[in-house]
Amino acid sequence: MKLFCFLVGLFFMGISCNAGYASLEDQLTAINHKLVNWRQYSFDQDRKADDLFLEIYEDFNTMSFEEGIWQAYATTHNLYKWPLQTTWKQVVGGHVFYPPYVNEYQDSVYNTHLLQRVDNLWRFALSAKCQHTLGKFQLVENLYARYVDMDPKDEVQGFYLTFFEQAVKECAQSTSHPDACYALGECFSDCLKSQRVTVHISGEQIYDWLKSHNVPRNHYKALSFNRRKGLPFAEPADRFELAKTLKYGAGCFNASRSSDLDLETRRHYVDTALKLGFMPALLSVGYRYDAQGDFTTALGYYQQAIDHGYYYGYIIQGKTLVGDVRHGIAPVSRPNLSTIEPANIDKAAAYFTLAGQAGDPDGWRYLVCLYECQYNEQGFKRKSIGEQETLRQKIEGASKHFIQYMPLLGTYTSEDFKLTLREFLSKMV
Repeated sequence: MKLFCFLVGLFFMGISCNAGYASLEDQLTAINHKLVNWRQYSFDQDRKADDLFLEIYEDFNTMSFEEGIWQAYATTHNLYKWPLQTTWKQVVGGHVFYPPYVNEYQDSVYNTHLLQRVDNLWRFALSAKCQHTLGKFQLVENLYARYVDMDPKDEVQGFYLTFFEQAVKECAQSTSHPDACYALGECFSDCLKSQRVTVHISGEQIYDWLKSHNVPRNHYKALSFNRRKGLPFAEPADRFELAKTLKYGAGCFNASRSSDLDLETRRHYVDTALKLGFMPALLSVGYRYDAQGDFTTALGYYQQAIDHGYYYGYIIQGKTLVGDVRHGIAPVSRPNLSTIEPANIDKAAAYFTLAGQAGDPDGWRYLVCLYECQYNEQGFKRKSIGEQETLRQKIEGASKHFIQYMPLLGTYTSEDFKLTLREFLSKMV
């Protein structure tokens, strides 16, 4: 009888565990849906993207399951446990929040800026809150991507410097993970980034860690440490040949960007990258045909890139119509919109809008700059007050979209955003 009761107890315990696991998966799926579809939620002056991501974290934080169920999920999905993660809930949370496309974005010059988009910065912060080492590293890496130096005496910058140093130390304890080795390669192959930390790791050691994984991007990154390993400096041709051998299209494309190459060699490298499946190369091939005046073929390549999720193709199409309207361009190089057909200006605005709506904030940035160029044209000053006001409203609307997506590029929102994240993370350091 006792044995029977014991077996019945095990049976119902198994049912309970299975139900708990299923419930956990359902709740994590709901959280992931919010993370992926964050742009579907409405934001205004009273509700920012910050509020949504704080709510998402609160949803996760209040999830109550036995540690065994969290562990079962982590084991089933083969999740990596980072050095400071003390619970399986942290392991699962770090994994759910950390963007799964970081490596892909890092490999593409057309998508790297998207890591500084507000949703990705928050995802890094949420994963860092769960002691995910790469979340910590990428958060500071992208918060301060545009900074040459960081001042340890500055209260906010000092906080993030401490955060970054801890992430680097944790990466050095996690060399069984290829992305931790790559992060160390990123840090110590750049003299400015390496100056942000007091910890010293030799280039020879990082080279060995990178080569210890059978991962093409790691082997390619190891070339940056050739000299410190006593090997010859890797020329663009060396980089291309290794990338080609590894079937690493991003490496072939990267090698093509060297200023030392002639035009034909550069084209060969880009074409090889495309043959290896590196889809951002479609944009470069399209631009090549554009420059030759074959606009129909160029548009075909741009559209293929867009179909693969590289929405910078919209921006390039807009630029071909009106030129580069960004603020950082020297005035002599900026287009004179009075010489461009109004229909083409409208088409460019439509392309920039499509890029922004698809999730590339640079679309909104180019749209703002286009409208401001238009507003500052001498001829426009003679327009009616109503026309001037309409354009001012367009500038304001596009600017709101841009700052909503890219708070780091706003004069006032940048520091406010960093303070918000610091407050959220402050109990961890």
